[in-house]
Amino acid sequence: MELECLEQLIPKNPKLLKKEKNQQKNLSIKYMNTKQTLKRMLRDLIPMIEGNYILIDGGMLGLTRDADLIEYDNDLDILLLDGATIKLPNNTIYATQEYYMDTKFYDKTLPPIKVNNWKEYLSYFRMEVPGLSRKQLFQQASYTYAQELIIPKFSSPYIDIYTAKIIDGIYTIPYWPEEWFRIDEALKPVINTDLGFEVKLPSNTFEVCERIYGKTWTTPIQCKYK
Repeated sequence: MELECLEQLIPKNPKLLKKEKNQQKNLSIKYMNTKQTLKRMLRDLIPMIEGNYILIDGGMLGLTRDADLIEYDNDLDILLLDGATIKLPNNTIYATQEYYMDTKFYDKTLPPIKVNNWKEYLSYFRMEVPGLSRKQLFQQASYTYAQELIIPKFSSPYIDIYTAKIIDGIYTIPYWPEEWFRIDEALKPVINTDLGFEVKLPSNTFEVCERIYGKTWTTPIQCKYK
């Protein structure tokens, strides 16, 4: 019998079980609140977009597979097409911040996110200078860290805003060349209303989801709350 099966046979302390259940309940409430906040932010952001856009990545996956946002996501991703921009109205609760690889759209009334600034910069530098060993990465990044450091002002949850580039006749995302969309997929989007408002998704969403997430994209990943 495997060890994990043996562990299941060992009775747990009732107090620990109660604590674990409370933690799971609190985290479940947290993620539910996060999802509702993201829905509200997306609803408010879409009218601010001047030009063409599509919702991509986890938001696209959730709406295509589950007709809802994914429960444990803490961000959404928007791809702006052909010079589209975001125009924030006056007296809005929202703001944007240019971050390393994208623009963050966030709610100013929420507290700023807490991150490890060095790890955030390393993630960016790794994309800027690929192929480095761990030692080379740390060494070279340390030379420019102080000058290029960006202190996050944005809160969580947030919406990542990317500006598409056309390379070889397809839309690509800066720093993520493996994720791409055909011109017709992006410019002839499908209109999804599962959230109670119109959201543009790439056409051929089943094909796009399989291309990005593989043949098992219809099966949700079992995510344990952390």
